[in-house]
Amino acid sequence: MRRFIFGEDPASANDYHGIVIHELPDITMDNETPMPLLRDIYAIRNTSFDKILDFHNDILFKKWPPFYMVFDYTNERTFTDMMIRDFGEDRVEKVNFTAGTSGTKLQLKQDGLSILKQGYQFPNPAKIRDPKKSELVRELVEELKHEEMKLTQSGRESFDHPTGRHNDLGIAWELSIHGCISLGLKVDLPGNYSVGQISEQPEINYAM
Repeated sequence: MRRFIFGEDPASANDYHGIVIHELPDITMDNETPMPLLRDIYAIRNTSFDKILDFHNDILFKKWPPFYMVFDYTNERTFTDMMIRDFGEDRVEKVNFTAGTSGTKLQLKQDGLSILKQGYQFPNPAKIRDPKKSELVRELVEELKHEEMKLTQSGRESFDHPTGRHNDLGIAWELSIHGCISLGLKVDLPGNYSVGQISEQPEINYAM
């Protein structure tokens, strides 16, 4: 059974609705630590939730039947609640980044670093057939490279992005990776791996 894991950052004011879909391969004797494969990516703006829901039902769910979905539930909750209504709480996970839960966001960052350290590979934009998808993959990598961690006055970690940039795709990617780990993907600690070491891998050809 193919397992497609959705990570989504629903749109709030002036932001994009980011969608990143991974496929989590089955574990076999020759593939004891399978790496998630990025199967699709979207950044949708200025669209009603009803239209985004139709886009999921009419296109995404037919192409990539969802096995598990993880949503940012911090600022915009309407769309996530619609997914829970249609699929149930056992297949939809809500992640809340509100004050007092920075550990949740830190864990997402650590999960992302862990999977990169273990050999996760981004598709090479030059080998993606769809120029829009190619640009979105480039943007995703740039967003992850430019994420900033700051300490608040109380000494807690706070994550943000530089002025003029977005982080919707980066959050969607981290949520999808988190979903893969929730389903049993084994990861090591991040160690000394740096986000700045992210690069596209030319040997993988993704037909997006």
